[in-house]
Amino acid sequence: NAGAQRGFLILKEENSWSIEAKGIIDGDDFAILQSIPVDSIDSTQTPLLSKAIVNYVARTQENIVLNDATNEGQFIRDPYIIDNQPKSILCSPLLNQGKPIGILYLENNLTTGAFTSERIEILTILSAQAAISIESSRLYSQLEDYSYTLERKVNERTQELRQVNRELERLANLDGLTQVANRRYFDDYLAKKWKRMAMERQPLSLILFDVDFFKRYNDRYGLHAGDDCLIEVAQATKRAVKEPGNMVARYGGEEFVIVLPNTDINRATAIAESIKQELRNCQIVHEESEVSQFVTISMGLNCQIPILSTDPKLIIGKADKALYMAKQQGRDRYCFIH
Repeated sequence: NAGAQRGFLILKEENSWSIEAKGIIDGDDFAILQSIPVDSIDSTQTPLLSKAIVNYVARTQENIVLNDATNEGQFIRDPYIIDNQPKSILCSPLLNQGKPIGILYLENNLTTGAFTSERIEILTILSAQAAISIESSRLYSQLEDYSYTLERKVNERTQELRQVNRELERLANLDGLTQVANRRYFDDYLAKKWKRMAMERQPLSLILFDVDFFKRYNDRYGLHAGDDCLIEVAQATKRAVKEPGNMVARYGGEEFVIVLPNTDINRATAIAESIKQELRNCQIVHEESEVSQFVTISMGLNCQIPILSTDPKLIIGKADKALYMAKQQGRDRYCFIH
């Protein structure tokens, strides 16, 4: 429509101008150029267009029409014009509501006066439509980018919140000192497992134990050493009670409890032996103990096939009686009640 042989679409990105596309009439060659600078050169080291003309139009937002570019107009001394000897040049701003969107650069190297007033009028109409289309496309692209970014940020934030909530839940269920389950979580866990084992008619075992002569240990070595002792006891217990579903909790003070779902009394006894062995391996010195030179524990065991109508505290009470029996029999041992 405009009478050009070759042309370039130049768009504004923030504060710079870049060539986005080129077209050549001969062979209907058209290419997207992926935002190359306006002073780019081709394979023959020749500039693609007149940068001076583009800069003028960008600055003034006015059309430049050169009917005989090498012999008339203010750009006859432009190096591009001198080297390439173009005949006709039309450079026109693409405006949308007065806002510069892009620049259309057209050349005809065969004919002078190629860009007549009629063709310029047609080009003005097309350019206005092009500016609207380009701006709409940009807004749509920005909306897509915004939607994608917003969705990604929402997903990231959701994952962060889930992670924080999981961490808060974990911390809420842990004893702050020993990092095993706390009393509150133990009560909830036992109630759930009691109900499930009752429905499945499977055994549930419980081990209740405390550190022998722990008050003497604290008096002899101090409160900080006492805390360290409880931490070591808790970790030794966790190493011995490592099957999925088993849970170690601090019941209070130096007292710990272990829930063993799907575990009969024989397996519970074996686990009690493993705990004693893990603790022996720690060799925590206890000079005030009456039963050993190292820290020991006394344990009470009980095993039940739960009944839904009964309270899970039943198994705690029986394990506590067994623990009392272990202490009566000299400590550093375990006892169980059927």
